[in-house]
Amino acid sequence: MRHLYAHLIQNGMIVAIKNVNEENLHILPEEVLRMIQSGDPAWERMVPQPGVKLIKERGVFGYRAKTYPDSDNWGSKPLWSEQDLKDESSL
Repeated sequence: MRHLYAHLIQNGMIVAIKNVNEENLHILPEEVLRMIQSGDPAWERMVPQPGVKLIKERGVFGYRAKTYPDSDNWGSKPLWSEQDLKDESSL
């Protein structure tokens, strides 16, 4: 295994991470995933804004938009629309 690691280093296949914000090193991917899947909005503070936007737009990692009851079809309408998200980003 040491030889493989040395080979990868020598050939530039493994490089150092630059511009690391050490304040974020406590964030665990498993914890963020659990929050996304359980509907805990705290995950949004742990993910860069472009990532939050993609997760919400694509509904990945088990993300579900919050809904509110509708008299005709309970729980069918999201609390916010794509336009609301766009309008909010321009504030």
